[in-house]
Amino acid sequence: MSEFDADFERADLELEEPLTRAERLAERIDRAQFYTYSALALLLILVSLMWQRVFIYIGPGHQGVMFRLIEGGIVTDGTWGEGLHAIPPWDHIQSYECRLQEETLSVEVLSLEGIDVGVTLSIRYRPVPEHLGFLHRDVGPDYFDRLVKPEVLAHIRRTFGERPALEVYASEKDLLQELAKVPVLGRVAADTQGTMRTLHYVEVEEIKLLDIEMPELVKTAIADKYRQEQLMLEYQYRLRREEQEAERKRTEAAGVRDYTAIVGTITKDVLQWRGIEANIELARSNNAKVVVFNGGEQGVPMMINLEDSHAPATPESPAAPGNGIVPTSPRAPTIPGNGTAPDGGAAPTAPK
Repeated sequence: MSEFDADFERADLELEEPLTRAERLAERIDRAQFYTYSALALLLILVSLMWQRVFIYIGPGHQGVMFRLIEGGIVTDGTWGEGLHAIPPWDHIQSYECRLQEETLSVEVLSLEGIDVGVTLSIRYRPVPEHLGFLHRDVGPDYFDRLVKPEVLAHIRRTFGERPALEVYASEKDLLQELAKVPVLGRVAADTQGTMRTLHYVEVEEIKLLDIEMPELVKTAIADKYRQEQLMLEYQYRLRREEQEAERKRTEAAGVRDYTAIVGTITKDVLQWRGIEANIELARSNNAKVVVFNGGEQGVPMMINLEDSHAPATPESPAAPGNGIVPTSPRAPTIPGNGTAPDGGAAPTAPK
């Protein structure tokens, strides 16, 4: 620096007036406000960035598993329940849904004969809340694809592989019972006393069989099998019906045989009795008009006048000369004991 410049700076310092106390206080306040606002802005930026790591929300039906970065990793002896939780930003909580869940799977399996069978099934499962820490440590959040799905598919293939394709529909009840026997999804571990126990990671509540798709060859074979079974049942029914008909005819023949043995030979009295029965049946007919029977001395002389059953009865009148027929009321038939009228003609009768 030259001598001229040094003299000029001394002249400027001599010309500057000293600051008052109020000015110095105001300058300090401005500087403090700047630092304060800068710190608040920096704090807000940090809070906005760390908000999701500090305040953790766990929804309904969920449980949280804590991972502590400094204090030993995953916490296995407890879970965090529903609600809002504040944790250190270096820790982490993994949320697990503990409600009943359902997944649908479609798989091709082989039967005992090696035939491809398409199976569609539904799996209902839920994790065990008490063992969520072990599940998170040993398997992870995608436990369905890693643990549940492979075990269920292996169980389905083993179950269908032990049965012929034709027996899948016939043994559907046994098949569903066998499908429900899913192996335990967990591991064996020792507790604090050293006793070995099984830790259930996931509970498979139910496996439903939604659809079974068989090849056309198997479908045709099943249909033919049931058709032959129905034909066999039809033939058995026919045989039983013919056996019962034969039994009925034997019983009828035995009755006729006993009747013949009791009555003996057919006499004229029996024939006359049967003739009276036939005339009574004919008299009950609604389409008959007038029929005159005159069988002689040993016959069954009878006159049947079948007019309208609602016609009024006419009073008796004297016998008409020449024919020997005595008119009577249609509702009052008379048959004398010897089968002849008093004048030797046929006795009139009427339907009942």
